[in-house]
Amino acid sequence: MDGEKKFDKNFSEIYDSLIESETNEQPSLAYLLDLFSEYNNDYHALAEIEKAYLFAKKLHEQSDHPYRESGEPYIVHPLAVAIILAKLHADKDTICAALLHDVIEDTGTTKENIGQLFNINVAKYVDGVSKLEYSEDGTHNKLDNLAYMRKLITESPEDLEIILIKLADKLHNMSTLQYKRMDKQDSTAIETLELFVPLAAGFGVYEIKNKLEDYSLKSLNPNCYHLIDYIVKEELEKRRNTVKETIRDISFCLKSLDIEPSFKCIVKNNYGIYKIIEEEVKKYPYIGYDALKKIISQHQIHDLISIQVIVADVKKCYEANQVISNYYNIKSEESKDFIKNPKTNMYRSLHTTIYDNSNNLLQIQIKTPDMDKLANCGVAALWDMSGPFAKSDMRKLIKRNIAKPVHSIDRIYDNNEEFMDHIKDEVLGDNKISVLTPDNESFEFQDGATVIDFAYRIHTDIGNHLDYAIVNGMKKDIYYKLHDGDRVEIFTSIYAQPNVLWLEHIATHKAYRKICEFVKIKEANQKVLIKTNKKIQL
Repeated sequence: MDGEKKFDKNFSEIYDSLIESETNEQPSLAYLLDLFSEYNNDYHALAEIEKAYLFAKKLHEQSDHPYRESGEPYIVHPLAVAIILAKLHADKDTICAALLHDVIEDTGTTKENIGQLFNINVAKYVDGVSKLEYSEDGTHNKLDNLAYMRKLITESPEDLEIILIKLADKLHNMSTLQYKRMDKQDSTAIETLELFVPLAAGFGVYEIKNKLEDYSLKSLNPNCYHLIDYIVKEELEKRRNTVKETIRDISFCLKSLDIEPSFKCIVKNNYGIYKIIEEEVKKYPYIGYDALKKIISQHQIHDLISIQVIVADVKKCYEANQVISNYYNIKSEESKDFIKNPKTNMYRSLHTTIYDNSNNLLQIQIKTPDMDKLANCGVAALWDMSGPFAKSDMRKLIKRNIAKPVHSIDRIYDNNEEFMDHIKDEVLGDNKISVLTPDNESFEFQDGATVIDFAYRIHTDIGNHLDYAIVNGMKKDIYYKLHDGDRVEIFTSIYAQPNVLWLEHIATHKAYRKICEFVKIKEANQKVLIKTNKKIQL
């Protein structure tokens, strides 16, 4: 009986948090220091954070803009940014930089001054977040949004803290968007969806990404946002008992194998639901509750509610997945193995979608505690991770998966808009497909990529001599569009070579660049050959 009561209490704590509205704490230095001391009780670090707060507060009070558009003292904003990062267990230097992140831009303080008062890391992070660009003569100008995003993306893989400070900065600004002019609200929300959401997804910081999306939807389409919110909470109440039964059954099955799981429940964010139904919603000038509820139910969103099963290690992840797959009817096409084939932002988990006892679709995510931390915080987990995901290993992964392709694209484009378009398509964002080689090596592509893109991703010479591919055991031509989970083997021929028609069937910058290079070289050689033939004839 006591065990049943404990289960009921634990389940209520897990599930009720999905339904309750989020409450925002009033930012204060005491709250920040309390948060930080929960994971770091170094007295000197706490003193340094307080020093940064008092320094920033004094500078903002003396600046031309001591108050925010909300009427609050300006220091409330950097304080809120620091609190967001403290909840992610940021280190002392990152917290200090968050408190100081606007002082170079808004108060005239220099990077050198911050370095002297604090340290070189704090100064580097604050300068990295600043929108100011310095010329050789010491003057500076403010970068426009695209140039600033380019600066952030090209520099931050070396210093991940810069990206995290900027994402926390954007999150707090979006939470107070209602204080801006209406036209400014819309443009800011669109910019957030186009630039900062892909950035958060690319670095795996889903906790911030989902909130940025929802704040943007709330601004751009408040009616739809609030209706989705209401419908989802209705569905949560309706499915409470079946979710509870599922957790109890899974727990019983796993404990019989000596696997001690812990559980979390998550619900798809409002914007994620909106993107699935967006085309149908757009058909209505003003959609109502009944129509929207019908559309959502027709889509049978498989991950509307997800149960996260957290177990001790990778071996137990696969054992748990096998037990769950045997116990329930599953929707096999929604099964994903992101442990063997992790996303480029390091997300790892097993996904299995089941039909619960009421025949509702329910996604089960199986992961270890480290994978769970990564799933929520992405690169922000670098402050907490140990073992195979220690700081140095994580930074190496980021350099390989993000820094290397970013710098490759940076060398190609002078135009900031073109640069950002390709970065969003190929490096950042979350709407990717994962394609495997015969040796189980995984490559991610944006939707629309073809066999040509895959061949050039492996090697330029393979792309230049691409003949056909075997996809999932079946022969496909080079224009075949790849799908998530495809296993692709490339076959080449010395007689095959690129032509301009290939450019109509590709989705990656590398394929585009290599095809253009080949065609130009071929045309140049043909011109030389024609000239040589003419000389010979003369």
